[in-house]
Amino acid sequence: MRSNKKITKHKYISIQKIFWLISAIFLLGSCLFYGSRFIKLYKENEKKYGNKNTNDLLITKIDDNNNKNANYKVINGEHYFINKADNNYLEYSNILFRIIKVNQNGEIVIISDTPITSLAYGKNVEQKDSYIYKWLNTSNEELTGIFEKELNKPNDYLIKSLNCEDKYDKLSNIECENINYDYIISLLSSKDYINAGEKNSYLNNNQYFYLESKNKDNKIWYINHEGNTLTSLGEDILGVKPVLTLKNNISYIKGDGTKNNPYIIEKEKNLFGSYVKIDDYIFRTYQVNDKDIRIALNNTLEEEYIYSNISSYHNDFNYNSVAYYLNNNFLNKLSIKNKIKEVNWSNGYYGSENSYDYKDSIKTTINSKVAMPSIGDIILNDESNYFIMTGTKPNGILVYMKTNNGKITTKSVTRKSKIVPTLSIDKELLKEGTGTKDDPYIIK
Repeated sequence: MRSNKKITKHKYISIQKIFWLISAIFLLGSCLFYGSRFIKLYKENEKKYGNKNTNDLLITKIDDNNNKNANYKVINGEHYFINKADNNYLEYSNILFRIIKVNQNGEIVIISDTPITSLAYGKNVEQKDSYIYKWLNTSNEELTGIFEKELNKPNDYLIKSLNCEDKYDKLSNIECENINYDYIISLLSSKDYINAGEKNSYLNNNQYFYLESKNKDNKIWYINHEGNTLTSLGEDILGVKPVLTLKNNISYIKGDGTKNNPYIIEKEKNLFGSYVKIDDYIFRTYQVNDKDIRIALNNTLEEEYIYSNISSYHNDFNYNSVAYYLNNNFLNKLSIKNKIKEVNWSNGYYGSENSYDYKDSIKTTINSKVAMPSIGDIILNDESNYFIMTGTKPNGILVYMKTNNGKITTKSVTRKSKIVPTLSIDKELLKEGTGTKDDPYIIK
């Protein structure tokens, strides 16, 4: 009996050791498995977001703010702001954008809230030859990338955007088959317009603007002021609303996404889009060069003026023209009139005779101290019904007019209209102020 008890005890001890061994192996295996998973996920996260804490990222803030928001919806794996979303505002390069979606890689697709210029797409041209894509994106071709060159550190904030080259006889939200990533800046896709809610969404804000898609007849789809989708041969001068794709590791600085408090992602702003105060006038910078900047009045002058009694040519010596008024009466009102630079301003024509090629239009210039916006300029103010210093024909009697819906119209040079003066000044004059709307640069 005593011998049997020892055998049973040893047997019990052996089973216990085996259990402990198995448990230790299981725990060690679990640690190795989950530890390796953690390391793998950490490395993937580091590769995806860099060394940043995910709590400091913009995408984290967007998710936190919209966790229970009915206007933030997952569609085919992508988070879309839909319908009348009102907390998807973001500021970049002093331009107000709307966040369209966060894609599966955590990259954020944004579109300007309003058109930043108005151009013709180009008739019977493919995407790569479109005047709009050339105006938006920099290439080896001269006078391209007018918009891209003004963006704040695009290499730090942006990646190349998805561009769809599919052709639709009826717009669809199906996945694109012919994709390219040739451009930093694109136009709104039909897929994103439809998924956001079409005419019932925030993307419909009474503006005409082009989409990136074409139909099989090579006509370009666009949105009208009512949010309807129509097609154009490419010679309609409509709004351009740039679409950008932010990197997935973009930091969140401040803001809650509302219009009055948009998301801020830049630690340091650039000069483009800054506000400048001269006497009682508020201007905005719309072109920044190495030494000087060009600024446009942020509103219009109180009185209306006749463009000219002759033609669309900007003639400072023609007493019966707005050019004479600007370079005499208006200029003499400015306390810094002696610091205004005399430079070349675009004063060409834009129409069927030069195939609506903005590059051809801006090559024709006139030397002057005070001018007005031209076709091909970036337009940042919200004013409407003022003269554009570009004619429809060489020395013609019609000039273009900016409207309030992104569409450009024409008007006789002998009729009165509102005026937006433009000036060129040295950067060195911007010493006081920060350039914001509430704290503009003050030039004395």
